[in-house]
Amino acid sequence: MEQRFETFTVQIAKISRCIRKIKSEEMAEFNLKSPHVSCLYYLYRQNNKMTAK
Repeated sequence: MEQRFETFTVQIAKISRCIRKIKSEEMAEFNLKSPHVSCLYYLYRQNNKMTAK
Protein backbone atom coordinates (compact mmCIF):
# COMPACT_ATOMS: atom_id res chain seq x y z
CA MET A 1 0.00 0.00 0.00
CA GLU A 2 2.81 2.43 0.85
CA GLN A 3 4.47 1.81 -2.53
CA ARG A 4 1.22 2.53 -4.35
CA PHE A 5 0.80 5.80 -2.47
CA GLU A 6 4.37 6.83 -3.26
CA THR A 7 3.89 6.00 -6.95
CA PHE A 8 0.62 7.93 -6.97
CA THR A 9 2.13 11.05 -5.40
CA VAL A 10 5.11 10.99 -7.77
CA GLN A 11 2.77 10.75 -10.77
CA ILE A 12 0.59 13.60 -9.48
CA ALA A 13 3.70 15.77 -9.06
CA LYS A 14 4.76 15.00 -12.65
CA ILE A 15 1.31 15.89 -13.96
CA SER A 16 1.34 19.12 -12.00
CA ARG A 17 4.72 20.10 -13.47
CA CYS A 18 3.46 19.36 -16.98
CA ILE A 19 0.36 21.48 -16.47
CA ARG A 20 2.44 24.40 -15.14
CA LYS A 21 4.80 24.11 -18.12
CA ILE A 22 1.97 24.08 -20.66
CA LYS A 23 0.26 27.00 -18.95
CA SER A 24 3.49 29.02 -18.92
CA GLU A 25 4.20 28.29 -22.57
CA GLU A 26 0.69 29.24 -23.66
CA MET A 27 0.59 32.44 -21.62
CA ALA A 28 4.07 33.56 -22.72
CA GLU A 29 2.52 34.46 -26.07
CA PHE A 30 0.52 37.14 -24.24
CA ASN A 31 3.40 38.12 -21.93
CA LEU A 32 1.44 36.83 -18.92
CA LYS A 33 2.63 34.88 -15.90
CA SER A 34 0.68 32.43 -13.76
CA PRO A 35 -0.54 34.98 -11.18
CA HIS A 36 -1.89 37.15 -14.02
CA VAL A 37 -3.84 34.23 -15.41
CA SER A 38 -5.28 33.40 -12.00
CA CYS A 39 -6.40 37.01 -11.51
CA LEU A 40 -8.02 37.11 -14.93
CA TYR A 41 -9.79 33.83 -14.26
CA TYR A 42 -11.27 35.03 -10.96
CA LEU A 43 -12.32 38.34 -12.52
CA TYR A 44 -14.02 36.41 -15.31
CA ARG A 45 -15.83 34.21 -12.79
CA GLN A 46 -17.42 37.27 -11.18
CA ASN A 47 -19.86 37.50 -14.13
CA ASN A 48 -19.35 41.23 -14.63
CA LYS A 49 -20.42 41.98 -11.05
CA MET A 50 -17.24 43.91 -10.33
CA THR A 51 -16.69 47.59 -10.98
CA ALA A 52 -13.52 49.66 -11.28
CA LYS A 53 -14.20 50.99 -7.80
